[in-house]
Amino acid sequence: TARGLVGDTRRFEARFDVGTAPHRYRVLAGAARSPWFRVEVLLRPEAAGVTARLVPPPYAGRPPEDVIVGPAGLVALVGTTVTLHVSTSRPCREGTLAVAGGAPLALAREAGGRLTATFPVGRSGPVVARLVGEDGVVNAEAALTTLAAVEDALPTVRLEARAQSLVVSPGEAIELPILARDDVGLKAVRLLGSLEGDAKEVDLWHVAFPGPGPTASRERPVVTLDPGGFEPGRTYRFVAEAEDQALKAHSEVRLQFNELAQGYVAPM
Repeated sequence: TARGLVGDTRRFEARFDVGTAPHRYRVLAGAARSPWFRVEVLLRPEAAGVTARLVPPPYAGRPPEDVIVGPAGLVALVGTTVTLHVSTSRPCREGTLAVAGGAPLALAREAGGRLTATFPVGRSGPVVARLVGEDGVVNAEAALTTLAAVEDALPTVRLEARAQSLVVSPGEAIELPILARDDVGLKAVRLLGSLEGDAKEVDLWHVAFPGPGPTASRERPVVTLDPGGFEPGRTYRFVAEAEDQALKAHSEVRLQFNELAQGYVAPM
């Protein structure tokens, strides 16, 4: 039933929900009958499914991974190359992709009607598409997923001393356990030594790992306090260093050796 517009007895309006299906309607006014009119419902295209191929950065040493993108979104290391494949609710003639507020990327059409785009992971944020249906109907903000960009963290390393202080004789061998960890993979662990006050460090011991490398390593290098190499009466500094596959390094100073009468002391 139509109702008259306020102040105008010749015009009427009626509202009805068209839903998603096409409709026909006509106007009845007394004995008058209008022709039938047709209402076509134009639906905006939506994302109906998203898959992704993740190619980790070379330093990670991980193989590519194909995933179905679910409610939890995508999680990837910074530097990962992502190729998205988007299925849509209605055929689309074109589209663009915006990742974490960045500049739009063109979506290319694949066989079967899917849309695809490739981008590097740089920062976290929403992944949104602008979809244009074959009938010209536009969805300016079709939500696809969210992206969590994970920074490669610095490795951690520490020298695990067996006591708070050690008194050793010249020529004695000392075991210096090292524990190193990394979120992606270790490349090398080193034990460095230097004369106190001298910036120059000498590589006393090291181990290297092929990629992707372990995420944890416990090593037990042995240093012999040879008076020919460790001059009596001087103080020496020892440093444990861990390097990851992204060439990020972290060092920790834990030991200093001093001569005391007949030997060396290592305060922890």
